Amino acid sequence: MRSRSIRSMWMVVVMSVAGVSAIAAQSPSPSVDPGASGPYRATLLTLCQERATSADDLAACLDVVDRFLAPEASGAPEGPAQVNDSVTVKGGGEKSTEAFQLGGGDYIATINVRDTRKDSFRSECTARASLKLTDDNSEAASLRATAPGRGKGQIKSYIYGLDAGRYYWDFDLTSCGKWDVTLASTVVDYAEPVPGPIVRSGTDTFDSEAFALTGGDYLVTTEAKAGAGQCQINAYLIPVEEYNAFSNVGDVSLDIPERKSGSDESRLYSIEPGQYYWSVSTLSFAIDKSACKWKLTLTEQ
Repeated sequence: MRSRSIRSMWMVVVMSVAGVSAIAAQSPSPSVDPGASGPYRATLLTLCQERATSADDLAACLDVVDRFLAPEASGAPEGPAQVNDSVTVKGGGEKSTEAFQLGGGDYIATINVRDTRKDSFRSECTARASLKLTDDNSEAASLRATAPGRGKGQIKSYIYGLDAGRYYWDFDLTSCGKWDVTLASTVVDYAEPVPGPIVRSGTDTFDSEAFALTGGDYLVTTEAKAGAGQCQINAYLIPVEEYNAFSNVGDVSLDIPERKSGSDESRLYSIEPGQYYWSVSTLSFAIDKSACKWKLTLTEQ
């Protein structure tokens, strides 16, 4: 559903230039004239020939090589026109929204929620939104946000590799009287890995901005601070191309008592080179204002 052949080839090319082992592939490819533009061209074209699994893969790889070695001479690749790639819908309670068209790609989703109850028992409200395709009602992504009693809350989350199509938001398990959600297309930086620890932080449940890993073994340091209730955090390391919690390559968890801070360490082994993100899910046991603040640090070993 979420094809990323060009990005996959880009990672192979970049990581090869950086001296990182890529995943081996097979299948013969037609010969290519290396030319003489750039010191890496012959090596990179050989890499394309060795790893391309089809004529389309080879063409995509050659295009990436050209752009990588001479970015100033190559414009952005042509693609389908993006349609309504900043879409906001509003409502309250449990309902499905009007449908809207998306051009596809990566998006930032921002959901704002507000508790509008006026009873004397002040408790937080929760909103759960599923982004679904109108064609088959399949879920492409989901968001969850909370607001303290008579208060407001906001969550920003990344959504990767959406197909072009017609979508709608389905709000269920929602007790917030008012909500609005905005989808805005974004360009995620799929550059080569950078040295040093990789840090992502946030509050409550959402999917982080993507980052590149060179692969190998990693130390994961999880830090968290609880609000007015016990805070449970579960974080899943997921390849961007998968965008599926069931395809995580590792996970960490941490429980923090109310109004306390804590940290823990865990290790992940034999992680493949590629692009990843953290999908973080939090649960807070609080009647009034609650928030789970967290920070995840990946350090190559």
